[in-house]
Amino acid sequence: MSPDARDDLVPAIELAGITAKLRAARQDQAASQEDLARRLGVRGRAVSDWELNNDLPRLVRLLHWCRILDTRLVLIGPDGQILYPRMERISGEGWAGREARRLATALRGQRLATGRTQQWCADQLGIDVTSFNRLERSRSHPRVFVLARWAALFGCCLTLLPGANAPGPAAKFGDTYTARAGPRQTVKAVTSDPTTTLGLGRLDADPDQTIRERTWQSTDTVSAFT
Repeated sequence: MSPDARDDLVPAIELAGITAKLRAARQDQAASQEDLARRLGVRGRAVSDWELNNDLPRLVRLLHWCRILDTRLVLIGPDGQILYPRMERISGEGWAGREARRLATALRGQRLATGRTQQWCADQLGIDVTSFNRLERSRSHPRVFVLARWAALFGCCLTLLPGANAPGPAAKFGDTYTARAGPRQTVKAVTSDPTTTLGLGRLDADPDQTIRERTWQSTDTVSAFT
């Protein structure tokens, strides 16, 4: 196997796992491919192609796909922690744009921490440095496969967490939490350590929904809020 083929293998397996989890989440919610396609604004065949790994959606569409199924695409660092950088809000920036910028910002942090240059990253990804600079600054969005390869350069991986408002950097796989809805439906999570509270953001769902205790695992695809 050539070095390039080996470099592509891990991201390909990783993305296949993500689409398999999204397919399982759709089936758990008894939603059809046509239902999902309608909400994403694509033809029904597109969802089938994604789930069969015949094609990949654009990044923004993948982020919306995850959100519709109450999951969130996150980056896991080499130490097993969620990479969730603090970012300033940009006026007029949509939800998906902010999510894409969060992923790019996290990978920029990994590049700076490891002392790698933009030129090195561009060479590894097979693109020119100007294009890489645009990706890193979220002036454009990478193809999903390029994002997975970019993450792999730093020993990071993409995965799904349950809940469209997944925990921030303090959350680790295996943490047990209880989510509670406050007067304004702001959700918080308490880990197994009662002194640690993780903000999950606003609850974008029916306020009458039941919130239950769960344990976060890397293989979870079901929403924490059902």
